[in-house]
Amino acid sequence: MVSFSTYLTPQQTAVALDGLPVSAVVARVPLPGRQTELVRIAALRLPGDVVAGMAQVADRKDREAADYRARAAAPAAAADPDLRRVYASGAQVSAAEAAAYRTACACVYAALVRGPAARLRALAARLDVRAVDPAGAGAPGPDGAHPAAAGAAGRGPPTRRRRPDHPAAGGRFVGSRTLGERFLTAPG
Repeated sequence: MVSFSTYLTPQQTAVALDGLPVSAVVARVPLPGRQTELVRIAALRLPGDVVAGMAQVADRKDREAADYRARAAAPAAAADPDLRRVYASGAQVSAAEAAAYRTACACVYAALVRGPAARLRALAARLDVRAVDPAGAGAPGPDGAHPAAAGAAGRGPPTRRRRPDHPAAGGRFVGSRTLGERFLTAPG
């Protein structure tokens, strides 16, 4: 898992990954003061698959916004102002997400990649990369395939570049580990 130091467009993601094989990217629309959906987009070819995936997410978000608007206009919501506000807010967020994804926004914050240890170390040294979190030796890949079955056995353990905000330097892990990502904060 590669975590970027900032949100990237699909084109910027392709440049940042420098030709490494990718299976998926993780994106979200960074709306100030709002939590938006974390979206995993299958992406074997960059940037094309990411742009196409974002268009599909935009279509789904348009449908969600329409559903929220219909619920906000329903009699049950009319009788409950708090419920109406929740639905109206959901419609606003979904519409904003749809608009952003439709423009191939700077929304990608991580990618699932495969590559030899030397390439991963070089990737970790890039300024636009926050962290590279390699799977442990023998761990199944994002497609569920076991590396030994693909001839990956015997490559040696993956390496991890430590940053100043790493827990070993006093930082701490925060956030989700659902896809194996580790978000680090500075000590304090």
